[in-house]
Amino acid sequence: MASDGLAASTGGRKTGDRFRPLHEEVRFLGALLGEVLREQGGEELFVAVERVRLATRQLRQGFDGRVEQELTGFLSGLPTPLALQVARAFTVYFELTNLAEQHHRARRRREYQRLHPHQAQPASLRALALELRARGLAAGEALDLVRNLSIELVLTAHPTEAARRTVLGILRDLYALLDRRENPRTTPAEQDEIRERIKELITLRWQTSEIRSRRPEVIDELRRVLFFMDATLFDGLPTLHEALERELARAYPELASRLSAGERLLVQVVRLRSWVGGDRDGNPEVTAALTWEALCRQRDLAIRRYMRAVRLLMARFAQSSRLVPVSPELMASVAADEEALSPPPLGFIRWSEDEPYRRKLAAMYWRLELLRRHNLALQAGWHERPEGTAGRYRSAQEFMADLRLIERSLLAARGQAIARGGLGRLIRQVELFGFHLAPIEVRQHSDVYGHAVAEVLRATGVEPRYEALEEPARQGLLGRLLDAPNLQELAGLSGRLAGLPPRALSQATRELLRTFEAAAAARAEMGPQSVDTCLVSMAHEPSDVLEALLLARLGEAGWGMGSPAGSPLRPPLGADTPAPLRVVPIVETIDDLRAAPATLGALLALPAFRRHLSSWGGVLEVMLGYSDTTKDGGYLAANWELYRAQR
Repeated sequence: MASDGLAASTGGRKTGDRFRPLHEEVRFLGALLGEVLREQGGEELFVAVERVRLATRQLRQGFDGRVEQELTGFLSGLPTPLALQVARAFTVYFELTNLAEQHHRARRRREYQRLHPHQAQPASLRALALELRARGLAAGEALDLVRNLSIELVLTAHPTEAARRTVLGILRDLYALLDRRENPRTTPAEQDEIRERIKELITLRWQTSEIRSRRPEVIDELRRVLFFMDATLFDGLPTLHEALERELARAYPELASRLSAGERLLVQVVRLRSWVGGDRDGNPEVTAALTWEALCRQRDLAIRRYMRAVRLLMARFAQSSRLVPVSPELMASVAADEEALSPPPLGFIRWSEDEPYRRKLAAMYWRLELLRRHNLALQAGWHERPEGTAGRYRSAQEFMADLRLIERSLLAARGQAIARGGLGRLIRQVELFGFHLAPIEVRQHSDVYGHAVAEVLRATGVEPRYEALEEPARQGLLGRLLDAPNLQELAGLSGRLAGLPPRALSQATRELLRTFEAAAAARAEMGPQSVDTCLVSMAHEPSDVLEALLLARLGEAGWGMGSPAGSPLRPPLGADTPAPLRVVPIVETIDDLRAAPATLGALLALPAFRRHLSSWGGVLEVMLGYSDTTKDGGYLAANWELYRAQR
């Protein structure tokens, strides 16, 4: 039995120089896990794990039926509690080896860039920039091409991805310690400290259950997504854009001067979207109230991250107006801010008269704090009207205007390096995330939309037998209600809905209407980017799309909203009101894929729908359901029909 437990588990491989650091790191982590298993589970657990490890290692090197039979018999004879501990030991071990492999990939990437500074690593951003130049694209053409890319990462609560946030946090901290451990400047005492810290985290991981003691709720899924947004994406996406800009500037020297002058060459190549808190197809726990809470929690994270960044800038931006010139517009803005905050509120940070950047940032920080308080009060529901938060930022555009004001003053005083640093990164984050962080998309099955529309039209006396109508008649009726000249009719329909007794509509329909009402309130309060898409699962006919659009319009009209007409959370409905949400059909069966060209053609031929489409930039997004299509027709048929439908 190896004295270091799992330390020898990489044996049997041919170890080359490039894999040696990985194997050493796996042995190190395995040895520490072995110590933890001895301490936490005793010698019996350690011996059992070692026996399984050595047998599987032997089988990997060369299959032996006798060894396999012995291993099977040993595992079958383990008492259940011990068997569970053995399984957990290997679960933790594989987490650690995966972490080591991720760390090794980053190590190899850095090593390649260090040893080959003038070569582009395959599939890297530098390789992309050089490929554009090699294909004969001029600097402006390459920049336009990249600017016109639109890559959207959609975050979902996938059931196969069940790692707890606590476990993810432990693994993230372990990764950082592995980075520190390989720093050649660390002293032996520091190495001992790092080892003890890693062992502490492995022990914590062992004592932490892989699953929760209660069934996960949608809010747990949201917390998990927010963890990744905070820990990775909020900083990672801006860094990606910065790196792509640098590589374009290296490949095209004419772009380098623009970059060094403080210009951002790229804004939003990669964007985030989220279904968490909005995907109610088959999940009754996703309610309108939960969608609203998800929106508020996302905004809270964005605000807190901006407050952290502004406070850091405040600590650094001590430029004195006695040493460097400051733009008159910045000085005027500082004076206006401080007059609006007179007398200064409790907790307001005061700075010297000759430090205008700090004074401006202090006012910005306070306006963010007021917005944070306002947002916390709003979490009670979209009908709430919090008081006492005057002076807060009303939109991300207002916040951006203040950041740009500081940037212009810095650039005018030869502060390009400062403007490109922390301030530039904050500006890029606001460009990417606004105050909403990521748009939440609302998804529901077409049947649910259809039943809700039938109930609404029946209860309001518009059409008592909507579900019995043929498709052309449905399109005609929905088109009339959605047509721009008849929006007042739609407003009247909303008014009649608000006056109905509670039992006039089913709970499912009222909940769906509340969802669209919450979406409209979010767009008015948080900006149109906060909720901008309504997905229609199992879309079969043009009417499926029109039904969702009609319900979204009723939500915008505030059919049951407690706030008075004309309030900020209830925008007026008129002929010039843009479409509240993009409606995106999801085509998910073989028959629907075959009919999709004709279905979309009929939809685009409707004047009322085309008017809404123009307010979405003239682009109709269509989703293709790969998994459901495969369930319907099998892998080969599904991929063939998907190919034909896309063409």
